[in-house]
Formats: sequence, structure tokens, C-alpha cells
Amino acid sequence: MSRAMLGICVGLAVFLILFVVIHYDRSLWQALVGFVVCFFPILLASPRQSAFVTFILVLGAAIIAWAVIANGWYDVLAGIVLAAVTAGALRVFRIRCFTPFSSSAYKNVVKKGD
Repeated sequence: MSRAMLGICVGLAVFLILFVVIHYDRSLWQALVGFVVCFFPILLASPRQSAFVTFILVLGAAIIAWAVIANGWYDVLAGIVLAAVTAGALRVFRIRCFTPFSSSAYKNVVKKGD
């Protein structure tokens, strides 16, 4: 699947999640909390991390899951899914490094070409 098609799918998924949260009168605050709490851990998760970092991420996820289930904050799950979709897309569509355009270097190349 091309990157453009994957981007379209991610955009539609984000729209559908937000549509469901707003249309069915779900708690937007709980969804926002779930998104904020889970966005960076999902974005920064890497299979090459140390055991300690993985332990902290899993422990944090378990505590959040317990708090959500114990208090009935089920709308947080929409924010977690939204964070997973957007953070996962950012990991896939990461901007590649490039060298900035240098007008002086370009002028030197043009002068050497003449």
C-alpha cells in the first residue's frame, strides 16, 4: 500500500474516532486525557529500548488500564486508540533528514559548470 493511501486511511480513522466521540455524546475530556497520556509513549516506543524503559511503559499502561476499568472511564479508550493511530502514523511517515538549500553552494556549482 502506498504512503498516500495509508495517509488517507489514517486521516479517515482519526475523523471516524472523533466523529463517534462527538456524535454519541462521549466525554471529550476523557478522550483527550487518553490521547495525551498515551501519545508520547506510543510514539517513542521502540523495540531497541532497554528493559527498564520497557518495564516503565508496561507498568504505566497497566496502571492506566486499571484506573480506566476501576472508575468506569471507558471514553479514555477512544483517546488511546486515537493516540495509537496518530503516533503510529507519525512513526511510519517520519520526515527524513535532508540538507538545507545553500544559495552560495549552488552559485559555486553553477560557476564551475560554465
